[in-house]
Amino acid sequence: MAKAKNTSKSATTRKQTKAKKPAYVFHVGDRILALPVASAPGTIIRIAGNNAVVKLDEGAISQVEISLKMLEPISPELQNDLEDIARMNNAMEERRLKMQQEKRSAEQQPTQRVPAEIDLHKYSYEKAFDRTTEYVEQALLVGMEAIKIIHGHGTGQVRRAVEQALKQHPRVSGFMTVPSQAAITANLK
Repeated sequence: MAKAKNTSKSATTRKQTKAKKPAYVFHVGDRILALPVASAPGTIIRIAGNNAVVKLDEGAISQVEISLKMLEPISPELQNDLEDIARMNNAMEERRLKMQQEKRSAEQQPTQRVPAEIDLHKYSYEKAFDRTTEYVEQALLVGMEAIKIIHGHGTGQVRRAVEQALKQHPRVSGFMTVPSQAAITANLK
């Protein structure tokens, strides 16, 4: 049997024909990626021979001495991406902390008792409007689904103020007048 002639280049020949990329000259203050440390971004703070001391941006290890061969310079585009990611992470952390603080604050406040109904029949239009809005907010905070507001008999000013406040509130799903009780009942969502 005749042997097939191997016409492919050997691995060593292929390596020799590959062009080497020019080596980057690192300087103190350069932004880099430290490749063996999970491609962690950092800044060169000192260079000694073939090694650099790098201050890492994040992680349990804050500073590492590493071979210059294991560093990769950060392009301006990548730097912008890293800054965007850092800003988003900071914003998410701020939101998380704010939510924790609000939760702690709510837990520390004494439980508020909100009556099932309030009587506004002696209020002016403005005070009835404001008190209705305030009452709806309080009822929502404690999880009430329905409220009753007594407006009384009279000129109709208080009833109109209550109706207007309920119409404008986004968490009121509906309301109805109960003439026999001189009141309005409202459903909350």
